[in-house]
Amino acid sequence: GSPVETWQSTWPLAGGRYRAYLLQDTTEPWPLIARSSIFEVEEDSTADALQQARRDIINIIDNDPEMGAKFLRLIFHDCVGGCDGCVDLNNHEKNGGLLEPIEALRPVVA
Repeated sequence: GSPVETWQSTWPLAGGRYRAYLLQDTTEPWPLIARSSIFEVEEDSTADALQQARRDIINIIDNDPEMGAKFLRLIFHDCVGGCDGCVDLNNHEKNGGLLEPIEALRPVVA
């Protein structure tokens, strides 16, 4: 199958050494845009961490049901320069209110 299908069928990653690739599209010949440095995933750590993060986020939403919508809004934030995960908190018009879900997630990713 394609690299996308392979990735989806093996998530979460088993322990080992990996390199991530950013492809232009999902059709052959899969033009490469960028690739990461080699990174290591410890055995079983990914699955455990993912499950714990899910539990933590569910607890946050259980304690404040409005936070679920705020997390969803965070996904569609306005980018800083390029969409690399940065949130422009100085752009109050487009990103107003996103500091709250960011702060709520801080203990989950710390």
